[in-house]
Amino acid sequence: MTRLASFSFDFNKLILQTSSLNQFPPELLTRIFAIYPPQTIQSPLNYTQVCSRWRSVAYSSPELWTTLVIEHPPALETESDATYYEAALTSWVLRCSDLSVDISFLGRYYRGTWDLPSQFQISLYVPICNKLLVDFSNKWRRLKAPYFWSAHFFPSSLKQFAALEELELGVGNCSPPKNDHTPFPKTPRLFKLSLNLSRILRFHCIKDFIPETVRDLTVTSASGPIGISGDFAIEFLQPNRLQHLTHMDMSQFGWTTPHVLPSITLPRLQELTLDGAITALGDILGVFTLPSLRKLSLSISRFDGDGEHGPVVGPALIALLKRSYHDQCGLVALGLTSMLASDNSNEAISLEALHCILSLASTIKELHICSEGYTDTARLMEILRYDRVSPEKQILPLLTTFSVESLINLDQDFLDFVHSRWWPNNSSPRMVGVAKLEKLIVSYCDLTEEIEEQLDACYEGGLEVEVKVESSEQSSILE
Repeated sequence: MTRLASFSFDFNKLILQTSSLNQFPPELLTRIFAIYPPQTIQSPLNYTQVCSRWRSVAYSSPELWTTLVIEHPPALETESDATYYEAALTSWVLRCSDLSVDISFLGRYYRGTWDLPSQFQISLYVPICNKLLVDFSNKWRRLKAPYFWSAHFFPSSLKQFAALEELELGVGNCSPPKNDHTPFPKTPRLFKLSLNLSRILRFHCIKDFIPETVRDLTVTSASGPIGISGDFAIEFLQPNRLQHLTHMDMSQFGWTTPHVLPSITLPRLQELTLDGAITALGDILGVFTLPSLRKLSLSISRFDGDGEHGPVVGPALIALLKRSYHDQCGLVALGLTSMLASDNSNEAISLEALHCILSLASTIKELHICSEGYTDTARLMEILRYDRVSPEKQILPLLTTFSVESLINLDQDFLDFVHSRWWPNNSSPRMVGVAKLEKLIVSYCDLTEEIEEQLDACYEGGLEVEVKVESSEQSSILE
């Protein structure tokens, strides 16, 4: 970041030296401009306004115009404003020649009617953007519209997005009126879809927005005490709809009472991220069978209930691993956020259950653990430490990356864990088949001076170490 900041300062000074830069060939100027490509019409970068040559070079370089951010709402006060804005958008897209374009519709989150732009602005703005989508539908590769009501977003005249590969869409209401139904356009290349639910909806409101081509699916609910409901999950978790997925991210599961969900096998799913209340996560893990799962990330939401239903995630995850892998476990990465505790009724995974989970998933290479300060750090480090006396009891023999966040009492037990998993170059190796730790990330933990010195010594010896602190100034032993 330091180098980038200093380069930015030098670049701004070079703008003033137009006579020197005018001697540069167009190809080199384009490379320089590409460091800070223009993104929004409302805030064009300086180099397009310095001189006619720079503007000509920029306008004739298609690679500089492949990202477009449309800020909502623009300052449209008259019809002439709208005409100018439409022309500016069209010119931008035409500059990218035959390249694909990434487009984002950004705007404020409106808390109420007093925050909304005027109806005049909306009535001008939406037709302009819809016309842009229709006229250049074959150019959009990535499209983000997180603040639009999806049912009304696509104009009725739009039939397909031939080049669209990634889509992020806000869903603010249910289906439109029956006499004005706008079907989802054909997207033959769409593989990555993210749906942001701004309110609690039934699944039928979004089912038309998940085409069979999607392989990477994210569904995020509005934050709050409810989130994605059990009724939504029952409709969503249907085998014929999800068989083709390889990546799935479901955030803000909100129910805190047990739900009966359908059993489902997802043979292709490789990465799964779940966030929500304890009971919701336990119920979902309890019905999945995932024979191709490679990466799993679990997180408890802030609204995880009162803990009446106990630590249900640990047993459910153990059963999932046993059910999914009849022979060798294929899990290579595991992330647990706010999932571990000790002597606490709200815990989701006990340390005993964690030991069983890691013993089953002996293929894990990357492990991330984030606590909220309640985890028994000494016991956790004892579980993760390499056992030199009884190597046959060793868990995670392939671990190469370990990330820990917000743990308290990082003391000698933590150092013992590090030294058991890592040793300086050319020193005594461990048993054959046991990997050496390659990367250690410590985030937002209180470190003593002794631990910092020891980690510094490890870095000097070859271990890749990153240390992040809570202040705005981040320190890293890598530097």
